[in-house]
Amino acid sequence: ERTEMANRYNASVFVSLHCNALPAGRQAKGFEIYIMALPTDKDALQLAILENRELEDGGLSVEAADKKTRTLLQILGDMEQNAKIVESTSFAEVLHRCTSSKGISVRRVAQAPFFVLRGAAMPAVLLEMGYITNSSEAKLLSNSSYQQKLASAIADGIESYLR
Repeated sequence: ERTEMANRYNASVFVSLHCNALPAGRQAKGFEIYIMALPTDKDALQLAILENRELEDGGLSVEAADKKTRTLLQILGDMEQNAKIVESTSFAEVLHRCTSSKGISVRRVAQAPFFVLRGAAMPAVLLEMGYITNSSEAKLLSNSSYQQKLASAIADGIESYLR
């Protein structure tokens, strides 16, 4: 639905903003940038599965949402050479440079099959701006000056990519 709107209005890029979370007992922190492609690793795949379950908003069973993720993985395997993956990777690299240069701790740039990025006709990224399950990062994410810093870094990245 979101990518359909971006396509309809001929958006130059698509950016989906999120805050990350981990189950009790696991800790992580940092800004993460994802593109729609075969998963980089097991953790990236697991995050996509969890996000995809939430996106279905209870409309699908866990099994059905997981099946859709597996189907998406098969489709992605067939389109690995797709130009949008290359463009999205370039966009992610520019965002990485801009966020890092503003002093934002970038945990990684990775690939995963996120539903929200499916169907984008433009370079598309999903940004996990931090872990709300990490108390120090949750506090930082609620700070207005840090929010401004994040917004500025993301805007700079978009502007830089589009030049």
